[in-house]
Amino acid sequence: MDVRSLIVVAVAALGGAACRSSASGAFQVNGPERWQFAPNTCTLNAARFAGVDMFRRDPDDDSELVVGADELLVRVPGKGIMVRLQRSDCHVFDIDEHAGDVQVNDTAEVVGHVTLDCERPEIGHLVGTATFSCLP
Repeated sequence: MDVRSLIVVAVAALGGAACRSSASGAFQVNGPERWQFAPNTCTLNAARFAGVDMFRRDPDDDSELVVGADELLVRVPGKGIMVRLQRSDCHVFDIDEHAGDVQVNDTAEVVGHVTLDCERPEIGHLVGTATFSCLP
């Protein structure tokens, strides 16, 4: 392999690693059922609910948290339902979503964090924090 081919391979590998969505953090729910959720990836969700969709890339874990400006959707694992939480359901509802430095097809990544302490009868008490960098 010549030097030019090596450079192309190295740039492609670095570019691919740098252009991945990621999320990290943990949430815990104590209520009718107890469960924990540690997202490791995310997508931008603009179809019906504009925001960041955090989940685990794991076929055995269907937990999900969709974060919008003034509300959230929480998927209860194993139940196939999403519970909507509004800012008024939370003691702490700290969400920062803003455009990052990476663009894909003229759409900027969304980076930020979420810190929550919320309660709804359907799920009980939800508390946790996460950071994210989500590509379109």
